[in-house]
Amino acid sequence: MGATGKGKFRLSVDLATHFRGEIINSDKMQVYKGLEIVTNKISHTEKKGVQHYMLDPVFMFKYKYDSFFIWIDVEQSVLNRGVDMRGDQMVIAGLADELRQIFIPDAVYTKEIRQSIGEFEPDSDFTAEDFCLQAIIYIEKILKSQRVQIIVGGSNSYIEKLVEDPVFMFKYKYDSCFIWIDVEQSVLNRRVDMRVDQMVKVGLVDEVRQILIPDADYTKEIQRSIGVPEMDRYLREETYIDGDDESKQMILQASISSIKRNTRMLICNQLDKIQRFISEKMWSVHHIIATDVSKEDIEEDLHEAWRNTVLQPFLDI
Repeated sequence: MGATGKGKFRLSVDLATHFRGEIINSDKMQVYKGLEIVTNKISHTEKKGVQHYMLDPVFMFKYKYDSFFIWIDVEQSVLNRGVDMRGDQMVIAGLADELRQIFIPDAVYTKEIRQSIGEFEPDSDFTAEDFCLQAIIYIEKILKSQRVQIIVGGSNSYIEKLVEDPVFMFKYKYDSCFIWIDVEQSVLNRRVDMRVDQMVKVGLVDEVRQILIPDADYTKEIQRSIGVPEMDRYLREETYIDGDDESKQMILQASISSIKRNTRMLICNQLDKIQRFISEKMWSVHHIIATDVSKEDIEEDLHEAWRNTVLQPFLDI
C-alpha cells in the first residue's frame, strides 16, 4: 500500500522476483484498457517478466472503434442439445472442482458470468465488489501454481472491501502481510509535480484527446482518472483559439496545475485511509519510509539505495 508516486509497483516487482510471486493490480483506474500515461501504468520493461493480473481487463471498445456486428444463429432445439452436451463435457473435465476453488458463500451470482471472462461493460464502473470477485479467482489460481500472490495498487477501498467484507472470507482463508511504503510529504509533492510534467512531455494531452467524449460523465469509469476532467477545458477550447498561442498556453498550464493539485489531494485521502486501517481496523502494517531514495540530490547509487533502504527491510520481515 501507499500513496500515488511512492514506488509500490517497483517494490511489488522486486518482491515477486525474490519470492517467485505474481501480482494482482488493485488500482481502480489501471484496470481499464487505455490511458497508459494518464494512469501511470507499469511498462512491459518494468514488469521484468513478472505475471500481472487485472491490468487492462476493462475495454473501451465503443469509444475507440467503429464496429460491424454479425449474428450467427442456430435453431433453438438443436442449440439446446448442444448446450446439454457441452455442459456434460464440462462436468467430466472438472467443472465442479474448478468452481469449488473459488466458491464464496452468499456471493451475488448475478455478476459472475460476465466477470468470469474478465471483461466489463465500458460504460459501467469497475466496483470494489467487481475487484474482489476477480481477485479471489486470481489468488486461488496463483496459490494453485505454488507462487506468492502480491496485491498492489493505490485504491485502498478495493483492499478494504477484500479484507473486511465477510463474504470473501479473506482474513479467514489467507495469511497476509500488509506493507506500507511511505515518503515525506514535501518530497512527495515535488516528485508528483515532476511526474506530471514528465507525463505531459511524453504525451498526456494527446492521449486524453483520443478518448475525449463531449458531455462525458467524469464520475464514471476511466473518465474519473486524474488528468482527464482537468484537460477538458483546454481540449474544448484549443480549436477556437487556434491562432492565439499565448491563451492556449495559459489554459494548458491551468489544466496541468489542476492535475498536480488534485493528485496531492488524492495522496492525502490515500494516506488518511491507510491511517484508518491501522487505528480503526487494527491492521498490522509494516511501515517503511522511502524518503531518502525519492530525493533528487541523492548521492548514493539509486539502485543500491533502493535495495538498502526499501527492499531489504521488507525482505527481512
